[in-house]
Amino acid sequence: MASSEQIEYRLMKTPKKPRYLAAFKKVLDAAKRHQKPAGMFATKENIGWALEKGFRFNTVDDDDTFLIQGAQLALERARLK
Repeated sequence: MASSEQIEYRLMKTPKKPRYLAAFKKVLDAAKRHQKPAGMFATKENIGWALEKGFRFNTVDDDDTFLIQGAQLALERARLK
């Protein structure tokens, strides 16, 4: 189960709390130190922020989001005919 902090993060467009920013910096520093790409679960709202900070191995949204978006698009097109 997701903690309230995880849920709070997913709802934010970009992280702003110092504790979150420090944790992201820690991940980026460790990845750089080990010569590995840093990545994160991102959304279409915060992927730009993630790329700007240096995260390069990212996901954008999840399967449920894409299924919902696809279903909405199909319904919109069906209603136009």
